[in-house]
Amino acid sequence: MNFSKMSGYEFEDFIANLLRQKGFKVTQTDYSNDGGVDLIAEYFKPLFSGKYIVQCKNYTNNLVGQPELRDLYGVVMSEKANKGILITTSDFTTQAKNFAKDKNLELINGSVLNSLIEGVDIKVEEPQLKFYEMPKFDKKTYELLRKRQKARKRKAEGYLELFYFFNSYS
Repeated sequence: MNFSKMSGYEFEDFIANLLRQKGFKVTQTDYSNDGGVDLIAEYFKPLFSGKYIVQCKNYTNNLVGQPELRDLYGVVMSEKANKGILITTSDFTTQAKNFAKDKNLELINGSVLNSLIEGVDIKVEEPQLKFYEMPKFDKKTYELLRKRQKARKRKAEGYLELFYFFNSYS
């Protein structure tokens, strides 16, 4: 799969859908100011039941370093989660791999991610133009509407607001 055409937000959505198809109940955090947590995944079947903290990094040229894993590990400990999982499209530095040893952290790089998605039917359309790259795109308004949409119990209302927002650009 070509992740380079996805924004970071789209990548988080993709991973959330992948985890759902693997049997997890997934809660997505706000896209910004997430405190090092993109997803909270819960599993309710024997052997692997519990809470997992997931961080997503859609990197093309950068490796994930030790600082990102330290942050994730801190959240895992404070949340008393089973495990922290850092999923990246690239790879990890040697320091990051060494830090993760003997800790309840799992590192999933691009090649492992690709093997995970083989045979999994996740509908993700590759965007022709990333919406946030449109001329005069109001990112602050979009993020506000997206937060409101996620917080609503009746999701249709939030999607309608987003529809009107995007329609104003056509």
